[in-house]
Amino acid sequence: MKITSVLLFLLCIIFFQIPLSSEIYSRLEGIVKDKDTGTSLENVEVLLYEFDHLSKRKRIYRNNTTDIKGHFIIDNIRVRDKARFSYFLSFRKSGYVPIVPEYQVLHIRDIFKVTDFLNLKQGENRFLEIELEKGGSIKVTLFKKEESGIFPYLSENVALAIRNLDKNVYGREGLTISSERIGSDGFVRFDSLSPGDGYFILSIIEGLPALNQNVSIEKNKETEFNYTYDLTDKTGISGTVTRNGQPFHGTYVHLRDEQDRFVSHIRYSLENGGYKFVNLIPGKYRISFLNEDENEKELEKEFWVFVQKNKSTILNVNFD
Repeated sequence: MKITSVLLFLLCIIFFQIPLSSEIYSRLEGIVKDKDTGTSLENVEVLLYEFDHLSKRKRIYRNNTTDIKGHFIIDNIRVRDKARFSYFLSFRKSGYVPIVPEYQVLHIRDIFKVTDFLNLKQGENRFLEIELEKGGSIKVTLFKKEESGIFPYLSENVALAIRNLDKNVYGREGLTISSERIGSDGFVRFDSLSPGDGYFILSIIEGLPALNQNVSIEKNKETEFNYTYDLTDKTGISGTVTRNGQPFHGTYVHLRDEQDRFVSHIRYSLENGGYKFVNLIPGKYRISFLNEDENEKELEKEFWVFVQKNKSTILNVNFD
């Protein structure tokens, strides 16, 4: 008898769609197209994020991929307390500028194509039409000039970033859009960038001046940028860092120019306490040394140094 009752209950659920709970779910549906041609885009990654205003963190809540007609569906969305939680979508496809949510730059859509919060309601069914724009790319290759010739710079300590610079919004340093490390192939490529000016490449190599190069991105085109560090140019600063007459290994050395712009750094001085900056532009620099004593008390010293062409200015520092 009990088995018969259970079967009848399940049949009622199937044929009469009796809800098992009082939960009301929302649904997002839409189509993604090429902005220029209007062609439907297949295999676009669609992510629904939930943002917690209390913890200031976002998490991927649902995900899907567009079909051959550019169509996607994200259903069974449980909308939580609107005073605390908000929802937004991101769209990614290789070769196209992604629509990626960034809470802190939510309304600067002309730079990052950022979506607003969806303001999704319980039980709402919403249809969206999304357009993705073709992007551009840039290939960056670094070289080093030594006495024996010019070679690819393959150091693992080479970090590259490309930024979209808007001083009015982000201040002098801009905002990093993407960063990569140069691999064994000797170059790094940044893809799916929004066409336009205002970008610059940032390269930071320990002991060498940071590279800040303005670049422009063109739609559907790869820009190539090559740069050579001249390691034969001895213009720089060098010396040793000691404490009580002994090498003070692990000292962080930070170098800024007269306009207080970052130039270079050395994360840890050598085992013998040595450090060296080369290939600098002649001029005045502010150099800082930072370490800790045996009680983890912070120790810091700072100096102004004038650098001359083709000469390594010697600065030895002792923490007494």
